[in-house]
Amino acid sequence: MTEAVLHAAPRHVVLTSRELEACIAEAEREVVARDERLRERTHAVAERLRSGATRGLMLGAAAGVGLGLGALFLRRPRRRLGPARSAHPTGRGLPWARFITFAWPLMPAAIRGSINPRLITLLGFLIPAVASLRENVEEEDLPTAPLVDLQRYAGQWYEIGRLPTKTEADCESGVWTRYALRDDAIRVVNRCLRADGREERVEGEARIADAQSGSKLKVSFVPAWLRWLPFAWSDYWILYVDPAYRHAVVGTPDRKRLWLLSRTPDIAPVDYDRLLTQVRDSGFDAARVMRTPQRG
Repeated sequence: MTEAVLHAAPRHVVLTSRELEACIAEAEREVVARDERLRERTHAVAERLRSGATRGLMLGAAAGVGLGLGALFLRRPRRRLGPARSAHPTGRGLPWARFITFAWPLMPAAIRGSINPRLITLLGFLIPAVASLRENVEEEDLPTAPLVDLQRYAGQWYEIGRLPTKTEADCESGVWTRYALRDDAIRVVNRCLRADGREERVEGEARIADAQSGSKLKVSFVPAWLRWLPFAWSDYWILYVDPAYRHAVVGTPDRKRLWLLSRTPDIAPVDYDRLLTQVRDSGFDAARVMRTPQRG
């Protein structure tokens, strides 16, 4: 039997130029559609990754802030036995908490784009509020003068004693302060003499923080255009003033600053001892109080 091998000759298909263009266009559409599907899938995967990272970052930040605030609020200051209390830090040690909403626009765009700005706004209000609440709890330990007539308190006071501080280390003697009442604030002028005899003078402003008693003020010595910042102001609490407004004791609620004041450059020993007794009763370390010479 004879095998017949048939060889099929290749078949040539002849397309017109219009049909060829149609085929090419169809192939291009398929390629574009495939690229679009690939791009959509890639975008979907990237969105899931970004959403998961953002959610994890937000939860981690919220948990960290929550734990920090809880520890800050629940930690109680240690106290010594007896009426005197030890100095303790307060929420004022968190200037970043009050500045968080101002720092937000300064952060890199990559960070701002990965964190919900509403969370930052919420923290900007929540952290100072919790810190303020803790301050109010701790500051109950420091009593102030029950009622201060700021009209009578105004005028010139001589510093006769203080706790040592770095900001006043150069003030050798001749330290006095003047208060002048205005309609909306109190003008403050501080003056002292340095060791080389040069006079140093600085002007600032005080505001009433407790209108009911008049014993709690806020003072600032930064330039006027910076006084809108919350941390530009410091506490100035009148702890004691005698009925004649001749002597006074002023301090801060963290018990790091203290001033003994007198209307005259000199003070009788019995009056000075009376002020030191008030210092001890307020929880300050009277042994650290240094006398301020008033020569010059």
